[in-house]
Amino acid sequence: MGSRNRRLEMRAVREAWALASPWMALSVLYAIRHPEVGLLVGLIAAAPAVMQTWDCLRSRRRWRMAPQQAARRDGIRVRVATWLGGRPGLGRWSVAVAVLVGIVTAATAFAGDAGRRVAMVDPAAIRAGAWWQLATGPLLHAGLFHVVFNLMAWFGLGDLLARLLGRGVPVAVLGLGMVAGACATTLWDGGRPSVGMSGGVSALFGLVAAAWWRWRAASPPGLARMAAINALWMVAISVAGAGIVDHAAHAGGFAAGLLAGFLAVPPAPGPILADRGWRIATWIVFAGLVAAGAAAIALVWG
Repeated sequence: MGSRNRRLEMRAVREAWALASPWMALSVLYAIRHPEVGLLVGLIAAAPAVMQTWDCLRSRRRWRMAPQQAARRDGIRVRVATWLGGRPGLGRWSVAVAVLVGIVTAATAFAGDAGRRVAMVDPAAIRAGAWWQLATGPLLHAGLFHVVFNLMAWFGLGDLLARLLGRGVPVAVLGLGMVAGACATTLWDGGRPSVGMSGGVSALFGLVAAAWWRWRAASPPGLARMAAINALWMVAISVAGAGIVDHAAHAGGFAAGLLAGFLAVPPAPGPILADRGWRIATWIVFAGLVAAGAAAIALVWG
């Protein structure tokens, strides 16, 4: 059992560092222009991998000092990890959302601020009647780093939530968070125009936090770490992006995801039972995102 667990843990360490490496590479590139922010992003990107490595080292020490206790503890972790590994991930939905966001971002990237302003989240315009910006604005992005940052968060969080709660949940909550973030930007006093799906990503953060809180007595291994890392990301992005980041969109999206989690996450670890309704919601939300993306391209270049 001990050698098997160590092999599983070392594989988890390698996977964690493999996921951290692209973030750190992006941070190096970004640090050329923004050294203090790039360094911060790199440190945060490495944090989950460092924590996974530390857990592995602690587990090895436990097996040497108290093998019976380690066998009991790690046996539970292996069972839960095996269950999660057998659950279907987000699959084609993760790629579909990424392709949609990528197409809209690429199609609107060279229009300039004047052309993009008709589709971005502009609080003054929305208050004057441009309500469609609540749906089109979150699909636009300010640059390559912005869109890659959001999509990498989407791939990681979306797949985890699909395994925990069912495939029908992440896309629906992502779309809810996008609109909720845009609404928060509009209602925020003195809100500036903004773009990006950060409100949707923040909603996934809120959903993870709600799942951890609901399941805190029997939380799956790694969920508390994921909630802590998400909180660290939120704080670091807010500090590093002062004056640039749309804090209202992050707060609005996080609140929407948290509320959805408290309403939908079951009291014990396991997938949401009414998964069919969530799958229907996913198709409806994705169709709405496709329509919003087409509208954004048409508005920018129309």
